[in-house]
Amino acid sequence: MDKKSIGFIGAGNMASALIKGLITSGLYNEDQIKASDNNREKVVAVSEQYGVEAFSANTEIVRSCQIVVLAVKPQVLRGVLQEIKEVIDEKQLVISIAAGITIKMITSVLGNDVMITTPLTEIEVK
Repeated sequence: MDKKSIGFIGAGNMASALIKGLITSGLYNEDQIKASDNNREKVVAVSEQYGVEAFSANTEIVRSCQIVVLAVKPQVLRGVLQEIKEVIDEKQLVISIAAGITIKMITSVLGNDVMITTPLTEIEVK
């Protein structure tokens, strides 16, 4: 696993914008970024546009990257988590940009040992 690599599961508009920002800012080089998507056309387009490595399997992203960005639609996130849960480990950082998804939901599938961050601040409503 390359500690300098960041992998995007999902290659849609949000992932593309983040990849573009990481490269243009100089924080990451093209060879440090990987992407996968169940839509082969999307991941090939992102690969060609930004020069990042494309994968067809989400598990390969997890196996090869220290940071994993979950950039999929909320309704498919649970299935993606089920798919990657056997290959992810506690040394990896998981970042979810899926709207409305809580850390509690992600840890219910992946377990509590994985470092997870989301754009939401979780507030308990009484």
